[in-house]
Amino acid sequence: MISRAQGIQNTSWMVLTPLKRGGEYTWQVTVTGATESASFRVLDDGQAMLWKSMLAAHKDSPLLIGLVAQQLGLLAIAEREYTSLTKAYPDSSTAALLLNNVSELRNR
Repeated sequence: MISRAQGIQNTSWMVLTPLKRGGEYTWQVTVTGATESASFRVLDDGQAMLWKSMLAAHKDSPLLIGLVAQQLGLLAIAEREYTSLTKAYPDSSTAALLLNNVSELRNR
């Protein structure tokens, strides 16, 4: 166990212990006796460097940001970018397909 908190009144919480790059973690939340879990992975050094450099070079490209985000497992970011893409190009079946695919991945 890395950290534990009780009696949180907010809808967000940040762990005080730094998480290891490339580490895999499980997040558990217990509310009124019911526990839900989710697993996640922290980007490793190479992935973090790729992400930062890609954002700096292509900050105005929702397609590229979405594709790289999805590849790195940053599905919420990919979904946001694909949503932006479908709004900019409402007749694009490719944009709609990308959004649908990442939305399905998030709902697994």
